[in-house]
Amino acid sequence: EEKEKIKISDLQYAIIHKHAIAFHYVNSELQKSERTIEPLQLAFKSHAWYIVGYCRYKKEIRIFRLSRIKRLRVLSETFARELPADYSLTPDRNEPCPFPFLKLKFSPEIAYRLYDEFQEDQVHLGEDGNYYVTIPYELNNWTFHYLLSFGKYVEIMEPEIARTMLKERAMDIVNMYT
Repeated sequence: EEKEKIKISDLQYAIIHKHAIAFHYVNSELQKSERTIEPLQLAFKSHAWYIVGYCRYKKEIRIFRLSRIKRLRVLSETFARELPADYSLTPDRNEPCPFPFLKLKFSPEIAYRLYDEFQEDQVHLGEDGNYYVTIPYELNNWTFHYLLSFGKYVEIMEPEIARTMLKERAMDIVNMYT
C-alpha cells in the first residue's frame, strides 16, 4: 500500500539522518501507547516489517511491528545512538527462553505453510506422517489467533494450559454461531 511505502520511506530517512520518531502503537494485546524512539534498523521478519530502536519510555532497545504503528512523525530532534554490534533479532540459543515451549502437531494438508513460517530445523516429519514443531511462544492473544489460522490442521500437544486456552477461544467462536 502507498501508506506503507511512505511509512518505510520516512523510517529510512529517520534512520539515515538519525532523527527521533514518535508514533501511536497498538501491541498484540491491543494496549495503546504513545512512543518516542531512536530508530536504528528496519527488519523484515516472519512476513512483516519491524523497526528496531531505542525506546525512551522503556529505556531499552525494542522492536515495533510497522503495521501497528499509527500517526508516525519524524521529529527534528536528532540522536547519536548506534545499534549495539552484538544486537540480534533472534535470541541467543544459550540464553534461557522466557516463554514456554509449545509442542505442535500439524497434519500433512498444511505442510506447505510450515516451511514458510518456521525454520527448517524446527519442522520434523513424524513416523505417523504428521509434522511436529517445538517452539517457544508467549501464551497471549496473538499466539492463539495465529494458531487458529491453521484451523483443524494443528493440535497443541504441550503444555496442557495452552491446549485449554486454545480450546476456550475456539469455544467462544462456536458459541458466537450457536
